[in-house]
Amino acid sequence: MNPNRSRPRARPPVALLDYGVGNLHSAAKALDRAGAEVRTVPTVAAAEAAGAWAMVVPGVGAYRACLEGLGRAGGAAAVAAWIDAGRPLLGICVGMQLLFEASEEGPVGDGIGALAGTVRRLGGFGGHGPAAGSTEAVSQRGRGAPRWVGGPVKVPHIGWDEVTVQPGGSGGTVPRPEGVRADSTAAAGPPDGSRSRLFAGIADGARFYFVHSYAPEASGAAVAAVCDYGSPFAAAVERGNLFGTQFHPEKSSAAGHALLSNFVALVAEWGAGDQEPEGARGAVRGIS
Repeated sequence: MNPNRSRPRARPPVALLDYGVGNLHSAAKALDRAGAEVRTVPTVAAAEAAGAWAMVVPGVGAYRACLEGLGRAGGAAAVAAWIDAGRPLLGICVGMQLLFEASEEGPVGDGIGALAGTVRRLGGFGGHGPAAGSTEAVSQRGRGAPRWVGGPVKVPHIGWDEVTVQPGGSGGTVPRPEGVRADSTAAAGPPDGSRSRLFAGIADGARFYFVHSYAPEASGAAVAAVCDYGSPFAAAVERGNLFGTQFHPEKSSAAGHALLSNFVALVAEWGAGDQEPEGARGAVRGIS
């Protein structure tokens, strides 16, 4: 038994990785409001030493700069080992992109590789995006968040936009992290039958705040939610103990708070488990 998980806690300990490229203040405040005991750490090893049950990897800026910062925090291999050990992890914005194998930004080909695929420039999915460096925008539709349908889009994508949760039939039910009870609220998912536990209780089409120029493709069994900006891209991923959002939940008002609260609830369920998380160990890398 892991001694750090032997006693249930009202506020589960969550490490926030400070590797020089994230919006730590906003993320820390949001995680605290969501019920986590936030422990800001400079390295993955420090997260382990601090007894954290989960880790959050934020990320702002260029993929290569974030990957270099991650190298100073222990490197991609250390994050992969955290995931392979079955511990919950949430990547935010570029922190989610780093979970994939590569990015067109650079290009860079040595991501963490926990998820198969390449992060691509917005608008380039399906062959109808803008030329590199283009900022051509087309008409907005509706109020608030801009909506583009096909054709060129303005890059970067900044502002509020709708997110559609993928149905359970699009990739199968996401397995629970070891230690999360099948009858728990966190494991149950939303009542509409969608497969995501991150989006439990969040209405389909809820709006989240985005700031990015690149994103993973919308295909793959780990894609939990998509956003349409010229063409669909992955807005969130979820697989076992691995989670990620392309948007910023810490800047996404009530919807972002609900999502982070779901993540913290899952961490609390995991931490209250009596057994080590054997199921996810060694089975995460290379998920499509």
